[in-house]
Amino acid sequence: MSAKTYPLISVIVPIYNVEAYLHKCVDSILSQTYTNIEIFLVDDGSPDNCGKICDEYASKDKRIKVIHKQNGGLSDARNVALDVVKGEFVTFVDSDDFISPTYIELLFELIELTKSDIAECSFLKVTENEEIPHLFTEYKKLSYKVFSADNALKNILYQNTLNHSAWGKLYKKTLFNNVRYPKGILYEDLAIIYQLFQKVENLVFTPIPLYYYLLRENSILGRFNFKRLIIFDILKDLEEKIGKQNFKLLKATRSRNLSAHFNILSLIIQNNMPFNCKEGKECWDYIKKNRAKCFFDIHVRLKNKIGILISYAGLNILKKFLKYNHR
Repeated sequence: MSAKTYPLISVIVPIYNVEAYLHKCVDSILSQTYTNIEIFLVDDGSPDNCGKICDEYASKDKRIKVIHKQNGGLSDARNVALDVVKGEFVTFVDSDDFISPTYIELLFELIELTKSDIAECSFLKVTENEEIPHLFTEYKKLSYKVFSADNALKNILYQNTLNHSAWGKLYKKTLFNNVRYPKGILYEDLAIIYQLFQKVENLVFTPIPLYYYLLRENSILGRFNFKRLIIFDILKDLEEKIGKQNFKLLKATRSRNLSAHFNILSLIIQNNMPFNCKEGKECWDYIKKNRAKCFFDIHVRLKNKIGILISYAGLNILKKFLKYNHR
């Protein structure tokens, strides 16, 4: 592939305390079949040797640019790079994950083929030291589906095929004009999803899993953290914006909100917190208030409908279910 005939694509990698995984991540980016790339390794004040590793890579490959900064969190690291990238397109790779050699090539091909603003791929969850038998370096048929902006956002909110994560996507850089990730909060990618999709005409999705998401043993996914409660504010804000501009998406937002309340309630139970805490009561009240509307919405995912049915059996039964079936 000739770099001169293809646009520059920027790859942003926020880095913090991932010394054990960084080599695999960066090597997977350097191995891309699409070579006209610039790679921003953003050392977000990492306390380990990540900064040194980044500098070593930069000394060996001129496509790599290193930004050393004080710790500001994931959003701040992405934003700093977004301010200086020169690519016509941009993609994000988390520093403990890795990508297929054809990740950028195929996503760019899909954007060109369908004239879309975003290309998204499927992903595989992998464990540490797991061998991936096939990295999709070859493919016989590039399967894909094109979504309008409204249908893509609807699909994301109903938690069907698409997801709101920043990673696993190739974006036109112009989508981030005057849009940045909010600093210091969780679910930062969900918080800007509506701003991005107001600028999107189409999104194209391929079921080929080109992105590999690492399930780390010390992951915080199964832990309750009060910072997680920000998702309710994000969804409330999203509901207000959608209600003013796109009323038909309100049901999808309600479904996502119900799912969030189920998830927080599950984490409270999993972490043996007193169920009658303020947060637990609020989750249960929301579920009771909205479960009937969501159950009869044909687009709501099966996982939510099972939770709704069990909730009608009473709080104690729901607690037992969530205890052994974390969402």
